Amino acid sequence: MRYALVDGQREEARPGLVGICPRCEEPVIAKCGPLRVWHWSHRGKRTCDVWWEPETEWHLGWKNRFPQDWQEIVHHSNDGEKHIADVKTPLGLVMEFQHSFLDIQERNLREAFYRNIVWVVDGKRRKRDRKRFFDALKSSRQIGNAVFLVSFVEEGLPREWLSCAVPVYFDFGDDNEPGDPFPIVSPVVWCLLPRRAMARAVIVAINKTHFVSASQRGDPVFDGNKLISAIEADIRRRQSAEYAAFALQQRLKKRPRRYPRF
Repeated sequence: MRYALVDGQREEARPGLVGICPRCEEPVIAKCGPLRVWHWSHRGKRTCDVWWEPETEWHLGWKNRFPQDWQEIVHHSNDGEKHIADVKTPLGLVMEFQHSFLDIQERNLREAFYRNIVWVVDGKRRKRDRKRFFDALKSSRQIGNAVFLVSFVEEGLPREWLSCAVPVYFDFGDDNEPGDPFPIVSPVVWCLLPRRAMARAVIVAINKTHFVSASQRGDPVFDGNKLISAIEADIRRRQSAEYAAFALQQRLKKRPRRYPRF
């Protein structure tokens, strides 16, 4: 954990401090070594929240985009269950930053528990994940500058995230790399929408600054349902036009050949 209660106040870990866990109210000690991010830890290997994962610099970087008093907030359910959300805004939006592997069952439990939640996933956890993603985009249909319609999304993204009921934002870093098919002008997150458009996945590139500022204000990052409805309407128009062209071609083939009169 980044924060514990010291004399009733939220404090970051510093050498020599002893605090109280805000979830279980048991003592925690400050771990301030040279190799890992300074953090609070329960004694031994115990942790009071089974959903918690070790803090990384990537986690810390994302949390620091939001006010400190929004970070590591204990979220309570009506039946008394409680977990520590990475970030919870004053309007109740929970943002979970996920670096390590997360199985589908636990992911579903977290979504049901928090309800109003979005995921931000470290897209560079495994060495080849970034290349797989951009290779999959090469065969997608690009709509405008930022929207991609992907037929085989499982070829580009980890399977455990494909059935999410909420938006998932993948962070593949801020810099372009050699061979990228879509050079990045400014840092973006790549949003996989939970709803499909005619069975095809929709991925949207969202400016990181806009994503963070909209989340802070409580505004929608964008209207996903409106976007998918527009995409589906366009697909139907294209299909109708293609069918009409095909039908006309078939009618022309069936017409009797007329020979010129001499």
